[in-house]
Amino acid sequence: MMKTTQVLHKLNHALTQLKVDAILIAGPEAVQYLSGSYHPYILSHPKTPFWVYMEKNGQPVGIVPALWKNDIKRDGWLKEVHAYQGNIDTGTDWLTTLAKVLGTKTNILGVDLAGWQQGVFSQFSSAYPDIRFEPVDAWISDLRIKKTEDEIALLKDVAYRTDHGINGAIHHITVDRRMTALTLAEELRVHTQERGITLYGYHACARVASGKYVNQLWPLPPVFGFSHIIDFAEGEPIRMNARTFMNGYWSDATRMMTMGEPSVEQSYGYQELVNLRNFAMTLLRTGTVCDDLFKQVEAFAKEENIQWQSEYGLGHGIGTAPIEKPYLCAGEKTTLEVNMVLVLTPIIKTKSGMLLQSNDTVLITKEGCEVIGWYKDWREPYVPIFSI
Repeated sequence: MMKTTQVLHKLNHALTQLKVDAILIAGPEAVQYLSGSYHPYILSHPKTPFWVYMEKNGQPVGIVPALWKNDIKRDGWLKEVHAYQGNIDTGTDWLTTLAKVLGTKTNILGVDLAGWQQGVFSQFSSAYPDIRFEPVDAWISDLRIKKTEDEIALLKDVAYRTDHGINGAIHHITVDRRMTALTLAEELRVHTQERGITLYGYHACARVASGKYVNQLWPLPPVFGFSHIIDFAEGEPIRMNARTFMNGYWSDATRMMTMGEPSVEQSYGYQELVNLRNFAMTLLRTGTVCDDLFKQVEAFAKEENIQWQSEYGLGHGIGTAPIEKPYLCAGEKTTLEVNMVLVLTPIIKTKSGMLLQSNDTVLITKEGCEVIGWYKDWREPYVPIFSI
């Protein structure tokens, strides 16, 4: 876990500017941000919430299910960890434990309403008729946009390890062409884990599409499956996606490959993708409004006759969630600033309908933007050489 106090110092400063006595946060990604403690099972256990309480000029305090107490106390920077028994359906010990932490000195309490289950918040707020509850969803979301130096170092590390893992998985195709999209997806999972990062849970995935399946973003609709089991054929395009995390901070990489030398259409399409990405990167600088950037890229694609699939957006922020603010899409009014970390996600369609995609992590700097995480130079697709 990231043993840093930089986020904690940032939180304390920001909290002094908020017109509340304290905050009580329930959203999993925000809880991780406030506590420095990441546990993927939080998302799959909605009946056992994890809260973080923090007063002005104070230290964050955790309220957790008893089974998780030791793990959460070991990680992160929580001053105290209070455990409750059972879950929100089997009793009210969670409510009693929250009452002990809050005490009687809180008059105005900031809460992230979107992070609370409606029934749980109704029961909780009814127990405190004298407290005024203020929504702080936008505050905590905006606070997470700009990364600290420690967060940036971790995001760089996980992005690089993910890209290295993708390249490691591709080497198996070089050795043995008798592989399917499904087996390559499994190689992505294994090779990323071999590099010390994790690929499991609600948000993580390893997904591969090849041949005709490259013409659709989800390879096997409506079946819930990530990849098909048809052998790769010479000349096929292959799209690979690995979404991974390390210590709770995420990477989201998509890479293209061709089985043998790319066709004219594949080469031309990939160059269009690179040109669109390069143009977008010239606009990724401090002071740029996301909506303006989106419109300029849209105009560029139209002028260059590139079939950019703009309905999927151009990118998003990344951090304790794989997709978070700011969003590079129409209508997003966030202004880019130094130390924001984003993932560019352009998708273009070729004449025959192939969907080519590139997900690249970038850091906003004083000079513009820096691509972080490349193990291979992705200005061209990967072309595995023949072996057996």
